[in-house]
Amino acid sequence: MKPFLRKSTISGIIFSLIFLCLIPVAVIKAPVKKDLILTCYNSTPPVIDGHIGTTEWAPALTYNITLYNLDNQADTIIIVVKTLYTEENNLIFAVTVPDTDKGEGDDQLAIVLKTNTAEPLVRIYDEGWGYGKEQDIKYIYAHNNDSIDGVTKDVAGLIWEDDVSVSGTEDSVGKVHPKINYDEYELEFPLDSGDTPGKDPALALNDDIEIFFYYKDDNAVAMIIYSQIRQADSDFDYNALRIGCTATTPVQIFPIIVGIISMTFASILYSKKKKK
Repeated sequence: MKPFLRKSTISGIIFSLIFLCLIPVAVIKAPVKKDLILTCYNSTPPVIDGHIGTTEWAPALTYNITLYNLDNQADTIIIVVKTLYTEENNLIFAVTVPDTDKGEGDDQLAIVLKTNTAEPLVRIYDEGWGYGKEQDIKYIYAHNNDSIDGVTKDVAGLIWEDDVSVSGTEDSVGKVHPKINYDEYELEFPLDSGDTPGKDPALALNDDIEIFFYYKDDNAVAMIIYSQIRQADSDFDYNALRIGCTATTPVQIFPIIVGIISMTFASILYSKKKKK
């Protein structure tokens, strides 16, 4: 009886360790959540003029987000994102994008927010990297220094309509300021505009929402699209935005499972020792 107990125990531990090793392989093609972006409160809202001032953005935390060229995954850019919410219940983004064409051409920055829970934020690679329909999207155009509030459509690529076209309302204010080596974008829209046809988010304190960043660089040579899609892994990165400055510590599943296995093994050894 004792040899059987010993063999079954060892077999169980080996099986558990093999299962744990296979977990990353099983989820490699799933969307990958990156930083939790915390939106801090600011009683004095920044002026939306495309100039990201040090003082007006002082309460905001800074996040570096990598965007990939889908046609050449080795070609990446890092955008710098800050965000605040105000007493007026508005959400404000500041995004710095590396750029050398001084704002010329039809450069576009877009932020997609997951507001339709029945649809994916971004479709899988086999479906042509389309975006789930009826997600909220905010666009800022560099060439005309303006923003558009829109909604995604159920087709391949980032195809969308403005909110007014779908009986919604325009609820965004965006400006861009081109510098020599980078552009500064500022975008403001209500936490809850009540615009149901436009699929705008309805957010309150401590709410989380999935977001995805997209940038179209219209330089003198070619139009390059950068986004959080990583074709090499057949998946994409995304971020979660939290209204508030407090982050909760995520539960670490791997250490818990390893701990349970270790405690079980130790308990068996202790029981054997007592029987001797």
